[in-house]
Order: sequence, then C-alpha cells, then structure tokens
Amino acid sequence: MPESNETLVLVGEGHVIQTGKEIIPPGDTFLCRDEDLPRLLKLDVVSIVEEAVDSGPRLEMLVTAIGELDPDKENKEHWTRGGAPQIPALEALLKVTDISASERDEAYDLYLSQQEGQA
Repeated sequence: MPESNETLVLVGEGHVIQTGKEIIPPGDTFLCRDEDLPRLLKLDVVSIVEEAVDSGPRLEMLVTAIGELDPDKENKEHWTRGGAPQIPALEALLKVTDISASERDEAYDLYLSQQEGQA
C-alpha cells in the first residue's frame, strides 16, 4: 500500500524511469514520491494508476492467465524487461482490453506466492 506521500504510477511506453539504483521499464509501475509526481506528469512519462475496487474473481482469472504464459522470461511478448507479465499477453488470453498495471501486479504477486507455497 502506498505511503501518504507516494502515488502508484505507470511508466509510459517509450520511457524508462530510474529511481536510485532501480530502473523501471515501460509498462511497469512504481511508487513515486508526491514531490516528483508533478514534474513526471508534465513530462508525460507516467500516469497515475487507479486502484481496482472489487478484484475477487477477476484477480483469480488473471492469476490463472499468468500461469498460462510462456515460462521463459526471455519471451518479450509475454514478459516485460522488469520480469512482470505483459499486459497485452494477459488481455489476449482473457479476451479483455482493460487490465491495469496495478491489477497485473497484484495478480502476479499472488501467483508468485502461490508458486512459493507449492515448492
């Protein structure tokens, strides 16, 4: 959950953000300090992520879809450079066009925790 002085943002296509030692690729999300947000929004390199309200069944569908992706992280059609599932790949599997980065991230975190529980 974001701190009160942070906002969850999505890095826009064609842009890369460096936060300290971490590089955030296009399509990935990160917690942006509120003092940096106006500058990044003005440069049009990030957008604010809206939080999903009721994600129950949809979250489970996303977790299932993640399990159907090519497990080879080198497959750039299925995985971002940051190692997260590509939203277009998930949308194609689920035949939807409205998956947010925050939904993807929440589902991927759940998927990883389920995988750890099976190991």
